[in-house]
Amino acid sequence: MTTAPIGFRVVGATENRREVVSYRKAMLAYCHADPAVQPALPAFLSAFAFPVAFRDHVAATGSTRAYAGPVGVPALNFDLDRTDPAAALSDARRLSYYLADRYACDIVVAFSGGKGYHVSVPTGGFIAPSPAAHRVAGALAVRLAGEVGVDIDTGFYDAVRLWRAPNSRHSRSGLHKVRLDLDDLLYLDPAGVRRLAVDPIPYDPPFAQAPPLRLVDDWREAARQVDRDDQARCERHAGAPRGGRINPSTRLLLTDPTAVAVGERHKVVFSAAADLAGFGTVEALVAALVTDPALDTGLPPGEVARQIACGIHHGRPPGEGGAV
Repeated sequence: MTTAPIGFRVVGATENRREVVSYRKAMLAYCHADPAVQPALPAFLSAFAFPVAFRDHVAATGSTRAYAGPVGVPALNFDLDRTDPAAALSDARRLSYYLADRYACDIVVAFSGGKGYHVSVPTGGFIAPSPAAHRVAGALAVRLAGEVGVDIDTGFYDAVRLWRAPNSRHSRSGLHKVRLDLDDLLYLDPAGVRRLAVDPIPYDPPFAQAPPLRLVDDWREAARQVDRDDQARCERHAGAPRGGRINPSTRLLLTDPTAVAVGERHKVVFSAAADLAGFGTVEALVAALVTDPALDTGLPPGEVARQIACGIHHGRPPGEGGAV
């Protein structure tokens, strides 16, 4: 983690100023409920950590936006947010015990102070910062949550996403984000969890532990999958032999969503969104979606291509080359 020592913090509303901080020092202060950080105030830290170049970016632009440099992953984070408190607790219990068993490490489970739970697996600093690390984290988290049928916030894995600071107070509920023991998840009901969150609960974050070997293997496999997805997008944009076709799993989701296996739903939805987002133009996406079904009607490939091209031209708004 020493290669990504920088983070940022926001005090109060999420739209407030991003303050560049030492990731480790800020995390320790909030975990310890240090009076210097005023845990009675709502606060957020960056979900990821960054090299010193991030500080230079903020100094030059005045914002964390548009940062495209390397990202560090001090912990693999999961955000569970539900309207039903009992369902949220049940999902947090299922996911937390699965991760604790899979990685045999000291995971951090916290009540968010609002409607959900946050689960973190410390990485032990083995992940080298890279421009794609936050995307690998998202791919791996979606896969792991999907293996136990738990929905997580998949939009959380932007490089500069906010993560509610430990022990800080939730502005709407007035409760604190507090760490829970795994036993708490087993024996407490939602009301009991909320009673624990009336005040901060200081704890020592598991920074120093060695990375779980299985997490290292899982991370490498997720990184390979992200690389494969990126290569497929490059091939589509370059007109490679794939021919602009959408992935089979994307096709299945669009045409027969009930056929997607329960344990595969999260991964398939995430993969389909990434697959469709990879088409650089609306025209390429239209062609990819329509070509296979059109061929299934019995039209020859040349006629399918011609009719799609004509339809795209006709459908464009007037003034953009479309029908008037």
